[in-house]
Amino acid sequence: MNITGYETTGVLYSNSTIHVPTVVYDKDPDLLRGINATSVLDQVFQDNLEKDTSLTWQYFGSTIGYMRNYPGVLWNLPVTDDKVLNLFDSRRRSWYSQAVAPPKTVLFMVDVSGSQTGLAIGMTRLMVNSTIDSLDGNDFFNILTFNDTTKVVESCYENTLVQATYENKEYMKGRLQAIEPHEESNVCNAFDKAFDALARMRGGAGNNCSETIMLFTDGVEFTCEEVFQARNANKSVRVFTYLLGELVQHAKILQRIACNNHGMYSRIRVRSDVPETVAEYLPILGRPLAQEGVKPIVWTNTYRDFKTNNLTISVSQPVHNQTAIGKATGNVIGAAGVDIPLESIQRIASPYKFGVNGYFFMITNNGYVTSHPQHKFESNGWEIPGISTQDITDIEQSESSDEDLRKLESKFAKFETDFDEIQLRESMINQDSGNMTMSVEVTSDDMRRVVVLRPTYFYSPISSTPFSLAVVLDKDGNKVIDPPKLIQVEGDKIILAEDQDNLTYAIAALEGINGLKLAEWVPCELIANFTVTLPNEKMVVQFLKEVVAKKKLTVRCDIDWINLLLLDLNITNGYNESLPSTYSSDFISSFVATTSGLNQECLYQKVEDGVCQVRDSTESFTLNHPNTLAEDYFQRALNDAVKKNPEDIAFVYSAPLKGNDEINLVVNDTLVTAYSALKFTDKVVAVAGVQMSLSSVLKVFNDVTSMTNPDCEIKEERNDPKQCEHTCDTPGISCVLMDSDGYILACKDETEIGSHIAKAEPILFENMLYKGFFNSLSYIDHQGLCKINMTYHPASGWSLLNPLSQMKNLMMGLTERFILILMTFNWYEWLSVLAMPTVVPPEDTTIPTENINITTRDEEYRRCDLDYRYYKLNNSLLSNANDVGIANPAYCPEDCKNSYSMFSVPNTNLVLLVLASTGCDTCNPLPKLYVPEATEFGYNTSEELRCDSLWKPRLRLAPDSCSLSTNVSKSMEVDCSSSFLRPSWILLALATFHLFVRSCLV
Repeated sequence: MNITGYETTGVLYSNSTIHVPTVVYDKDPDLLRGINATSVLDQVFQDNLEKDTSLTWQYFGSTIGYMRNYPGVLWNLPVTDDKVLNLFDSRRRSWYSQAVAPPKTVLFMVDVSGSQTGLAIGMTRLMVNSTIDSLDGNDFFNILTFNDTTKVVESCYENTLVQATYENKEYMKGRLQAIEPHEESNVCNAFDKAFDALARMRGGAGNNCSETIMLFTDGVEFTCEEVFQARNANKSVRVFTYLLGELVQHAKILQRIACNNHGMYSRIRVRSDVPETVAEYLPILGRPLAQEGVKPIVWTNTYRDFKTNNLTISVSQPVHNQTAIGKATGNVIGAAGVDIPLESIQRIASPYKFGVNGYFFMITNNGYVTSHPQHKFESNGWEIPGISTQDITDIEQSESSDEDLRKLESKFAKFETDFDEIQLRESMINQDSGNMTMSVEVTSDDMRRVVVLRPTYFYSPISSTPFSLAVVLDKDGNKVIDPPKLIQVEGDKIILAEDQDNLTYAIAALEGINGLKLAEWVPCELIANFTVTLPNEKMVVQFLKEVVAKKKLTVRCDIDWINLLLLDLNITNGYNESLPSTYSSDFISSFVATTSGLNQECLYQKVEDGVCQVRDSTESFTLNHPNTLAEDYFQRALNDAVKKNPEDIAFVYSAPLKGNDEINLVVNDTLVTAYSALKFTDKVVAVAGVQMSLSSVLKVFNDVTSMTNPDCEIKEERNDPKQCEHTCDTPGISCVLMDSDGYILACKDETEIGSHIAKAEPILFENMLYKGFFNSLSYIDHQGLCKINMTYHPASGWSLLNPLSQMKNLMMGLTERFILILMTFNWYEWLSVLAMPTVVPPEDTTIPTENINITTRDEEYRRCDLDYRYYKLNNSLLSNANDVGIANPAYCPEDCKNSYSMFSVPNTNLVLLVLASTGCDTCNPLPKLYVPEATEFGYNTSEELRCDSLWKPRLRLAPDSCSLSTNVSKSMEVDCSSSFLRPSWILLALATFHLFVRSCLV
């Protein structure tokens, strides 16, 4: 086994390593004691790995900030300006926050009175935003603002809670940002309104767990004991209070409010206090479960791992203090977990099991996608935010839902409809088992093409997890050939067939044939050597050799897949020898790809004595598209094939497409790929194809379309000279060769190659749509990115003051900063650390390092919905597309005349378009362009429909773990102040000196 991302740096299996975030003092006595105490986990980690060799990362995250990670590794930390930027804190990861605290309902109370103007409101927004970021999809929240009146920050959410999805969190943070402080505050009235709000929201949308009120203010004058006695006498709602800024006169009041309501009081002086303060509220919410000894198993959504940058999900549990005092107080000391990379899940569910167009996906109890082949995580090099809370209905879209969605007032109104994907989502969330069939739109070729399929969905829950699994099978592509059982497993034994020639050949082929490569998804893995990385071909060879020699296996492989691979290797035996040693220079290479993941490719010009030469990785087709039946081209070979007769072999031509920059293609450097699906009876077994130069395709196209009809004289005798009069070289006649999606493969004007016919011939295409020769399809991409229009405002100049005023301001500013630094420093822990032993790694431990450079960009993007229009050729109507006249548009001169004819190229996905046009060069303006380019989809955002356009409750299954604060014991009321704030005579003296300096300088 090898940890992806550390092939070059390596990992340490002898011990774990410790990570301490920047915001945590790494000489803190409690931290050092915790590190020493948890060193025993190294043996536990090693024992776990011996029992289950598929384990990757194991770790423990402490509530005081450090993280113990196994196997040991020095992380790849971003570097900027030659300084390490270490922003990682395990307490901000979902596996930690979900394990340490149960699902929670949080009501934020934000002071927006006039005293909050300036620094205080900025600190408040930062603190609220950071706390909102600590919530996940199982949590619910709302924001109340108060001065002399109290109201929700978004009036549409007056009587409901908001699920903590990425979209909702960002929206609510934006609403808070728009509010400016004014007037006086009435905190007791605000608390009363807050309890009213919780009562209204209770029992509706939400989780009804761990109800919490968080107060953010720069100071209050009353403890509001009457309100709490009347509304929270049983302490069922925790209250956390946060004092923001440098004023301390109201600290005791806020501390009393928190302590009397099983919460915590914290003071935030500077921005650097925020991360540590946010981390402290989670263990307090987890105390009831710790008292009861309940340790729920938590499964996260998909996220990107900080260490490896790979996509993963995690399984974690809280870690409680098991001493008598620890149990009595509900002391949560951290969370332990393991990673499950998505790559390992996808290896188990290899594509060969599902056939062409088949796949699997998983969703959570909230309907969020965990693994799906069309789940996008980045676009054009930019990370797509909010990947952890992508709803399945944003990806699985029925054929009609996108068109119907355009008629709805809200994106979320679809959850009140009977769309097929909504029914599928509800069945899976309800943990039902069953199947259903629906027509869905599937995009390919970087969102440039779409195909409508009608697969069957088989779904069932995964026991002991919040996930539900769906297997999607297409009736035309899911039939996989059943290979001979050359290798079988009976119990712990592997049984070989008597004839082992195929195994011998397979080993020789995988070791010795140039151009032979296996897919990335090969279902094999090393089980003995944890630090070696082997190419898939060598790993399979090692497995086959050990099987033949009956040695102890060091590689684990899917036996069914091995048998299918052996059959494919046998069938393709002699592929290289069958290629001609000399061939037309127009053809560059040929390739074959099978359903077992076997790829073979060969250059035509370099076949010498049966030895195939291949191109380097930047040019090789199979190296750039290694995953065979999971690749777009493999699926198009089946989906886009057009046969004149069922027994014919149909080729799909892949037209080269222009990029988003619309730069013209370089003809001599561009390749055209043609491929065909090969079947055995009714089962797809492979796709074979060739690559040729675009220049050669254009040459053939020009030769054929300028050729006169050899039967011309005969047709003239029959008084039918029409087909003999013109060729594509005739003035006023233009010919275009395009594919079934409307993209131009060949034409006289080479600048139009790779463009869509709608852009090259807008008048013509408008008529094609009207006549029904092209069908229009819509697709709304809910995983899109839109550029943010950044406006930069230069800072205003500093007013010129007299030298004395400037000197006073300079001294005042420096003194304040110096005093704040000294007041923030924890003198007690600094002095006590001198008596603590130093934690030193083993002497023989050496860990290589590797840094990642940060690339700064001037652009920013946001999540958005993109509206796509696609067009598919209606082959059934092509017989009527002969000399079709186009009505003269009003924006064209009267003598403008247009007509066209279309002819299908037999057994291909190509169509020849012949356009006759006279007097239309001055048409202006052109009609609406139907070019299939993405535009942002706009919902109705009028004020009267604004609330309907926002979030509405979606069906979800609440997790099992829940904690109500009524179970909290009296012993918990003792520890209710932020742990890093301690009184000090030194600080008091500094504060006195600070006030003295201010009075002298005023």
